[in-house]
Amino acid sequence: AGPCGESRRSANRVAYRLPGADGGSGAACGSQKSVEMAQAATDISSIVKAYDVRGVGPDQLDERIATALGAAFARIVGAPAVAISYDMRPSSVPLSLAFAEGVRSQGVDVINAGLGSIDMRYYASGSMNVPVPMLTASHNPRQYHGTQTCPEADPPIGRDMTLS
Repeated sequence: AGPCGESRRSANRVAYRLPGADGGSGAACGSQKSVEMAQAATDISSIVKAYDVRGVGPDQLDERIATALGAAFARIVGAPAVAISYDMRPSSVPLSLAFAEGVRSQGVDVINAGLGSIDMRYYASGSMNVPVPMLTASHNPRQYHGTQTCPEADPPIGRDMTLS
């Protein structure tokens, strides 16, 4: 994988590593030390739910925790690339950059899917065949934030599917 800020073509897809939040190359871009610091004894049991992660920011969910979540997500899915999208909350961009740093620290390429909807997340997952975590707290008030995840090629649940 190339260094942060560079792009490369792989399997008919352009994957690139996001620059640091300051718009530069990111001094700690993907560094193992930054991930280890983020994983320092923090109790996240109150924000990790059965199907997503959500909490009030920045008290329960900040960039440090988002970095650790990104690293854990990358290890769990074991994919060579991950596309990250986010909603329009003011904290979404910094949290998505931190999440991406955690993903990159595990040697996984990050595709910036950018601002989008849940429907776009499912489309991206199916069309690019990559997992797509989305930084969002869905319908919760603006002080909340979190992640919803989608494995690669995971179709949305619709009328033609049954929940049994």
